[in-house]
Amino acid sequence: FGGDSLLVFNIFRYLINTFSISLLNVNVPFLYNSLKNFFEYSNSWNIDKTCMLKIIDLEGTLNKFKSQMQSKINVFDGKIAGEAAIEVKETGQIVSIHAGEKISISNKPSKNKLVLSEIETVRFLFGLSSPVREFDLPKQYSFLDIILPLDFHWWLNEHV
Repeated sequence: FGGDSLLVFNIFRYLINTFSISLLNVNVPFLYNSLKNFFEYSNSWNIDKTCMLKIIDLEGTLNKFKSQMQSKINVFDGKIAGEAAIEVKETGQIVSIHAGEKISISNKPSKNKLVLSEIETVRFLFGLSSPVREFDLPKQYSFLDIILPLDFHWWLNEHV
């Protein structure tokens, strides 16, 4: 969440000690770096699906996350290269991700094409783990592990 990583735990400790709270449920986005301390200090934890996502416009969605993908590549000084196309079976949408110094998103074909269902596409882009490992992809797709999964969280009270 930024700042001192133990600050939130000091606040929780204060609440628990001051108000004799025996159980505290905390909903947080699945971002591993912020969860390390939660895993360490929790008596128990679980991961719940709070909603389902459906991607209506794959190219538009990826363009909205383009700056996030670019910032992940910038960590490696833009020395990541690769390209892959994602085709959604049910809709026929095809979008290519080209990674180099700059990320580009287009509807141009790529020799590295993945054909995924709608649900698999969401898991591929926003899942909890490495898309290359989860989908058992060959080495030419390894650049995707740098930019995916995309960081996204939908708070519990903001969905229908």
